Amino acid sequence: MKNDYVIMVFFALGDRFLGVRSDEDEGGELKTTSDPLFAARYSDFVEARSDLRSLAKQHPETSFRMDVIAPLNSEART
Repeated sequence: MKNDYVIMVFFALGDRFLGVRSDEDEGGELKTTSDPLFAARYSDFVEARSDLRSLAKQHPETSFRMDVIAPLNSEART
């Protein structure tokens, strides 16, 4: 099974996943989570890379990197 792409956000207290934004979130606020179940997941590399580049421009003081993670359906089985 193919892995999902995720965007990691670096913080002094530890790395976090880019979280899924909701309609109620503020425009410029960076939403993160330490729980992989709530991470923003991408199946397409180009889409993930595009979002990563956009985030890097919006938040130049923050470091980001792309990583891979097992799909949700395989995590639920373990």
